[in-house]
Amino acid sequence: MKEYLRKRQRSVYSISKKCGIPYSTLNDLVNGKVRIDQCRVGMVKKLADELGLSMDRVYEICTDEPLSVHTEYDVEVRVITKNKTYFALFEYEGQPVELPLCRVCEDARYYIEEIARWRTEGFIREHRMQEYQEMMLQKGPNDGILSDEKR
Repeated sequence: MKEYLRKRQRSVYSISKKCGIPYSTLNDLVNGKVRIDQCRVGMVKKLADELGLSMDRVYEICTDEPLSVHTEYDVEVRVITKNKTYFALFEYEGQPVELPLCRVCEDARYYIEEIARWRTEGFIREHRMQEYQEMMLQKGPNDGILSDEKR
């Protein structure tokens, strides 16, 4: 949040005055002393309105997302938060994928990179397996396999 405000040349003091959030509360949020999920919804709503953002976007900014993760399949994954849930965003075969990961909580923040990598790689493996099975069904039971008579 601090970087977001700095880029827009907004001060904690002016925002606190305009939207009625105590300076110390907003300052603690901006400096990471208080997590956004510990704040009352009304305060987050006031802040979002003052910044011209959705509450989800304020939440995302305050949780230092998005995060980039690389997988064994050479797919770049962005992790975002929406509705207090982590999502992995990536492209698979030219199509955008938004894969829900888990609810945002203290424990998940420590492991979200691993969770994103694990779920994304699982998604890709599952889709590749389905493609392989479809391909094998189209070929037929004996296509591409030499019988004992032909060897």
